[in-house]
Amino acid sequence: MFFKYNGGKTPIINRAWIDVLTAAANSGQGLLLSAEPPERHQRARVIDG
Repeated sequence: MFFKYNGGKTPIINRAWIDVLTAAANSGQGLLLSAEPPERHQRARVIDG
């Protein structure tokens, strides 16, 4: 995979998504489009209402 970034700050790559894409690419079915899952170590957001 190749990533190209624009702008001054390098974004954080979602490792959980890379793992999902890698597993799919290595399966018999091949790489399929999938939604980005939340990061495993990401904290839940608290919304004040």
